[in-house]
Amino acid sequence: MKTGLPLLLAAGLLSGCAFIHTETHSISGGQSVSLEVERQWPEFFSWGIYFFPAGNAQVQIQQFLAVPPANPRTNGICYLAALKWRDNDPPVSITVADVTDNQTQILINDSHPLLTNACWCGVSAVLPPSAPNLNWVQARDDTVRIYRFTITTQTGQHVQLCQAVTYSYHYTAFLRRYFAR
Repeated sequence: MKTGLPLLLAAGLLSGCAFIHTETHSISGGQSVSLEVERQWPEFFSWGIYFFPAGNAQVQIQQFLAVPPANPRTNGICYLAALKWRDNDPPVSITVADVTDNQTQILINDSHPLLTNACWCGVSAVLPPSAPNLNWVQARDDTVRIYRFTITTQTGQHVQLCQAVTYSYHYTAFLRRYFAR
């Protein structure tokens, strides 16, 4: 029992406490979006903020993240996106834009999306570190970015989903080290 109690206490501290609420963020065009958030405490044991994947009855955002490009000789950032399609009205176009700042930046524009096992994956072009919408990489704190997915389906329906992504200061430090190589 002597070793069990410290392990139990450590597990309780490391799991943190979660608080689910809605946050409103301003986006380009003078608009704002409300997103469901799980904030975890104590933050020094967690990533701090987790935004739930956006979705509806048709589509679910599975992943969206800024990453270094696959080619190690290329200096910049590219974005990876993954969607899970849930109904029989397939997409005929998918556009992903960074709408965090005043100026909207189109990241992915797929006018012929292909579904594989009801999933779509997209990759942006590599953006150089000097790109105006990459100023957030220099942040020394956690930063939240908002991405808007605009989908047109085969029947002409338009779907818009906003996905927030938190980039921790650890991750932005990793990206800065990558740029500095």
